[in-house]
Amino acid sequence: TCHGGSAVSVNGWITSDIPASGYVAGQTYNFTTTNTESEGTRFGFQISPQNTAGDLLGVLVLEDSVQTQLVGMNKYITYTEFGVDGIGSKKWSFKWIAPKVGTGNVTFYGAYNSNFNGHKDGDKTFLSTLMVKDNTTNTASNLAKSISNFSMYPNPSKDWISINFNLKSSSDLVLDIVDISGKQ
Repeated sequence: TCHGGSAVSVNGWITSDIPASGYVAGQTYNFTTTNTESEGTRFGFQISPQNTAGDLLGVLVLEDSVQTQLVGMNKYITYTEFGVDGIGSKKWSFKWIAPKVGTGNVTFYGAYNSNFNGHKDGDKTFLSTLMVKDNTTNTASNLAKSISNFSMYPNPSKDWISINFNLKSSSDLVLDIVDISGKQ
């Protein structure tokens, strides 16, 4: 409501280091977002990782608290008053901790504003999204194809667990243990 103009959809303004295979629960990933408008001098953005119902997925983490901040009960990352100036474009970075296994695909919804004269008149508004896949290759059903004789005890546990298994083929196996809240 504070910026004029109709929103224009753009591609590629949100990027991350999440592999094409998808995010892994509990892992932290790096994100960069860039607002590009050749004649702009002041820039803004707001991004939120959500499902189609609008629920926050994962945890947003500030990388630069001078230029970015969390708002809306940490559901959105946005610029600060010190993170708006640029010539032709402005870039911000943040981190994201992936949600628990089985959450599904996550869409990062981004809204952007470019300003040319320090006033609301003539602003340009943009929308950009980035969808990241849930890496389901390490789910229990797929894990069963790679290992046999799996046991883990005690369950639930407090201070320690014992894990035993046999690999069905000669290969490396990385085992990440994640609690019910998605914390590694």
